[in-house]
Amino acid sequence: MRIILITTAIIGLVISMCSNNKFISPDSDLIYYQGRIDTTEKTFYDIFWPGTSMAIKVNKGTVKVLLSDDIGQSYYNVIIDGKHDTIIRPQKEKESFIIASNLSEGEHTIEVFRRTEYTTGTTRFYGFELSEGANPIPIEKRKIQMVCIGNSITTGYANENPYGNDRPDSIFTNNYLAYGAIAARQLNADYQCIARGGIGFMVSWHEVIMPEIFNLTNPNNSSILWNPQTYDQRIVVVNLGQNDSWIIPNPGFTEYKLRFGDKIVEEKDIEEAYMQFIKEVRSYYPNSYIICALGSMDAVQEDSPWFGYIENVVNKLKDPKISTLKFPFLAVKTHPTISDHKQMAGLLIDHIKQNMLR
Repeated sequence: MRIILITTAIIGLVISMCSNNKFISPDSDLIYYQGRIDTTEKTFYDIFWPGTSMAIKVNKGTVKVLLSDDIGQSYYNVIIDGKHDTIIRPQKEKESFIIASNLSEGEHTIEVFRRTEYTTGTTRFYGFELSEGANPIPIEKRKIQMVCIGNSITTGYANENPYGNDRPDSIFTNNYLAYGAIAARQLNADYQCIARGGIGFMVSWHEVIMPEIFNLTNPNNSSILWNPQTYDQRIVVVNLGQNDSWIIPNPGFTEYKLRFGDKIVEEKDIEEAYMQFIKEVRSYYPNSYIICALGSMDAVQEDSPWFGYIENVVNKLKDPKISTLKFPFLAVKTHPTISDHKQMAGLLIDHIKQNMLR
């Protein structure tokens, strides 16, 4: 496990405006964001979803980031010039972290990337601080965006767990090495991940289902809807059904009863619910390519009907920009490993290149 970076400033740091350091506030155009971020306030931005990131490009010097987190279980990768450097974990009090030190002359991009899902805490981002002589450089916006909507597979749950099981510790979840993030980087696409472990499109292992939150900026606040930005091309990957496939065949489960009561869910109900959700995704992203995927856990094993439900829905929709993708049954004993995610990313990239990129 990589070493967690320790804060290098006292809690409650106040930046001295009379110093020669430069403070880059969250609303600066010099910061490159990926993901959904609450920008309501100007002195701080709130971060929730896995895969959300803030990046800055500089010519040299030292870079600090100022963060806090209301729970303190959220982990972030620090990526310097495309290479993973270390991990930081903000706490409830505002802290300053050195994320790049004594960079040589030349262009350097430093990215702070959220590893974990929104249940580990809401992180508050206050900005970057640059050392004397370090100057920010604008980052060019990418032309393609990939949006990944899914469950723990899409989050990258426990993909870095070295113990061969699904330990729930959030340190073992790394969305940077989940299949969607890997594919987005290889396609030079902006990345947005809307995912939570245990979630389904009909029923979940908790109180929320994806149709209730997929269009939110803040998954904890249903009043703040996300307004999608404009890209030359957008690809939306929906990978849902794994959790539904476990709960729906078991009417005695508490989660089933809370969502459906005494109703027996039939195949037609499943297809109708999935079709309704994909129609909602289509209305939200009217010109985008949509990939209705499933896998790589046991919902795609040989005798499972769940990918068939998805195929039936897509065939009925007759939308030329909606396709299906079945990931193989890779994660037999646990959630997908990093190796599994890399294989899934390769299949996703091939599908996109063959069917969508122009």
